[in-house]
Amino acid sequence: MLRAGEIFKARSCLTVLVFGPSGTGKTTWSAKAPMPYHLLCEQQGLESIAVTNPNSLVHMVQSYPDFLEKMEAIKRGVPCLYEKQPAYKFKSGDTTVVCQTVVIDSITEVNEMALEHHGKGKAKLSFDVWNLVQKDMKHILSDLRSLPINIICLALQGSETDDEGAVIQYTPEMYGKAKSFAPRYFSAVGVSAKVRTKKATKYMIGWDAKGKYVSKRPPVPESIDFPSATTASLGSILMTIYPDGNTPHRAVDKPGNLDA
Repeated sequence: MLRAGEIFKARSCLTVLVFGPSGTGKTTWSAKAPMPYHLLCEQQGLESIAVTNPNSLVHMVQSYPDFLEKMEAIKRGVPCLYEKQPAYKFKSGDTTVVCQTVVIDSITEVNEMALEHHGKGKAKLSFDVWNLVQKDMKHILSDLRSLPINIICLALQGSETDDEGAVIQYTPEMYGKAKSFAPRYFSAVGVSAKVRTKKATKYMIGWDAKGKYVSKRPPVPESIDFPSATTASLGSILMTIYPDGNTPHRAVDKPGNLDA
């Protein structure tokens, strides 16, 4: 039996959900993660990935069964080392994929594909279909959480409203109960934002967002002053959270480089 601190240090990876309006830098931020493998369901994101990190591995998801097939391949993977850093490898067809981060872009689109697949294109869906989709989403999120690798799930921004249409809370854009239960599966939940100033435009992630936004700071030790919003890449966040651990990072990442 290990102590909680020992397990935390040994894991040295995060499951992260980032949601926000379109155009707020979610895909670009995910492409800066250590050696990402993108399951790309939103094809327009390819340009942002290619510009940000041309060496990113990308699978263009064509359908819900295609997505589930790739998920099964990832689940059969095993931890490994890449240039003395922790990594993960799995077989995708005849290809062996080695990565340090798995990116789902986006879980909103996966939810849409699941509804279309199980509903078989019908305009009105039965309760059985809705329940099946909710069950699928729980299984997918649970599987992702259990993997010994960094996970980033991206989502559009949705909301929950009261009977009069007033916003109660801003959430990841998902159907039914999924928008409420999805954040529970992640160790950190961020809200993407684009902030314009006279000098420049900043793309940042709020980990302790004000107002009605669902958010959750990464599990940072008390000795570390983690900001409520940051422009930092996942690699820099990992190196800050696990200062004594062997964490995946890129050459451009720096520990403590979290300034917004």
